[in-house]
Amino acid sequence: MAANTRSALQSAGRGAGYNIILQLLFRVATFLLNAFIVRRITKQLLGVVNVRLTLLYTTGLFLSREALRRACLSKTEEGCNLRHIVNLMWLTVPIGVVCTGVLSLVWITLLEQPPPSDIPNYPQAVIAFAVCTVAELAAEPLYVLAQRYFYIRVKVLVEGAALAARCILTGTLVALYPEWGLFSFCISYLLYAAVFVALYYGFFATLINDESSTIPINSWSDILPKPASGQPLLQLSTWTSPRLVYLAISFFKQSFFKQLLTEGERYVMTFFRALTFQEQGVFDTIANLGSMVARFVFMPVEESYSVFFTTTLQRGLPADQQSKSDVKTASSTLGVLLKFVFLVGLIIVVFGWSYSYLLLMIYGGDKLTASPGPAILRTYCFYVLVLAINGMTECFYFATMSKEEIDRYNWKMLLFSLVLLGLSWLLTTTFLGSLGFIIANGVQMCARIGYSASYIRRYFASTAEDPLRQALPSMATFFSLAL
Repeated sequence: MAANTRSALQSAGRGAGYNIILQLLFRVATFLLNAFIVRRITKQLLGVVNVRLTLLYTTGLFLSREALRRACLSKTEEGCNLRHIVNLMWLTVPIGVVCTGVLSLVWITLLEQPPPSDIPNYPQAVIAFAVCTVAELAAEPLYVLAQRYFYIRVKVLVEGAALAARCILTGTLVALYPEWGLFSFCISYLLYAAVFVALYYGFFATLINDESSTIPINSWSDILPKPASGQPLLQLSTWTSPRLVYLAISFFKQSFFKQLLTEGERYVMTFFRALTFQEQGVFDTIANLGSMVARFVFMPVEESYSVFFTTTLQRGLPADQQSKSDVKTASSTLGVLLKFVFLVGLIIVVFGWSYSYLLLMIYGGDKLTASPGPAILRTYCFYVLVLAINGMTECFYFATMSKEEIDRYNWKMLLFSLVLLGLSWLLTTTFLGSLGFIIANGVQMCARIGYSASYIRRYFASTAEDPLRQALPSMATFFSLAL
């Protein structure tokens, strides 16, 4: 195995471990704090914050940075250097300003607003969440540099510290000043953005002129946008690699559809009024509870090994034209990861079905155990299983497909998005209510798994590797779980 591949694999493994352990500690704190908050605010306020305002925040971040992140974290093309990556990542800030500006206008002027008598200061809260989004993007170039050079612990520590600060402040304000309502959450999110940005810049301040650092920066000017010397300012290649830009554009189209798939139920709730704010609050709380393991385990593993696949395999190049040792390592790693998430997902289904009511009673009391709370959580446990498998298959798929394959997949993402939105609206407004969101998500997720699995099989067809076969647990495992 090549030395750089071994290093990438070790870094990915350490990164996944750090992500899981530290995020587990911080998420447990968040879990306990949310249980505290759920009992002290109204269902309506819960729906406005956790669905409406959080959707604004996540949509702004996703559209502004996801495509550029994926492009800049891909294995570097010939002619693409660190300056190109830094310059391109600074585009997240103006893109974020435009995206959050448009979204804020929609959220304030076009969408149904909560009654001012029940939830005052809604427009001010929208503006505050938009400011948080743009402020957080100021650290995006530093995030990408840290990830490219495998400073995985930095991401976990920074996000963990910012999350802990936000949770503690939220709990304190809700307990001491319940009449503040939305302002408590706005202040907490602003603190999160401030801590997030300050810690990233503080970390990079320690790397400047540090001879032991693997990131080649010697001054702050190295991480600020600037053109190549001696070239026309209006020429694209003066600032960044055109191939990197085209790849980012392809990912941007894909990001839009993926965001619809990721937050589909929230968009249906927000734009089609499928549920009241109270019902939205209950559904979102239970869904967050059901996805705890996905956030604890699956997401950190997926993020860490996405970096490993993108740095080990050349994007768009067939497997038989790449290093055999790299391909073998990637295949065995993918097989182990798929088996791992499959087993964890099956365990969640088995225990989640039996203990959903008890967990909801402990977590939120009668506010969550009232029908259809337990049914939502039980159904969500099955959804977590397919979510885990899809996350790992798409992790490999997105890390290795060519620009042309990305463009073709964008049209399929459009189809998946339309199916999800249409099925969610149909099932939710007819007879299934909140359960319709989960079932619709599960259907489109299974379709995406099938597409990604077929790509993985084609990718390794010219080699002796078969990671999908390695991913299947034994019959004894299935039998033990069934008992």
